[in-house]
Amino acid sequence: MVNHARVHSKNFSRTIKMSLSLRLPLTISQSDGYDNFSNSEVIDAIKQNITMLLLTRQGERIFDAELGVGLENFLFDMADEDLVSRVKTRILDQFQTYLSYVIIENMTVTLQPDSNSMRVTFLFSVDRLVAQETFDIEVSI
Repeated sequence: MVNHARVHSKNFSRTIKMSLSLRLPLTISQSDGYDNFSNSEVIDAIKQNITMLLLTRQGERIFDAELGVGLENFLFDMADEDLVSRVKTRILDQFQTYLSYVIIENMTVTLQPDSNSMRVTFLFSVDRLVAQETFDIEVSI
């Protein structure tokens, strides 16, 4: 887990404080250790963190029982507007606590009771890193 990432674009270069789960293998730079992350690598790591946060059930993570949205747990609740509201609220609360560097916009939660599934889609951005990205996940029994 890395606590910061150095991000480069045409107009700026800056370090953003965030925890990222890295994909291996890491590459080593000749000058100063590990290579800086490209924007696409940072976005991939953020999407991985989002997936883990959404799929982890509360109580599943040792030493941090509050971490996790637990989307699959909601599949057993009555499919109505109250459920959509509770899912959105849980996601926003968890992001504020664990992924505060991610800004969520235009979240939609689509319940599909006939197939016992749920789809969550949203646009997100991170600081001044690239334009908005789309995240989409479907969970089912």
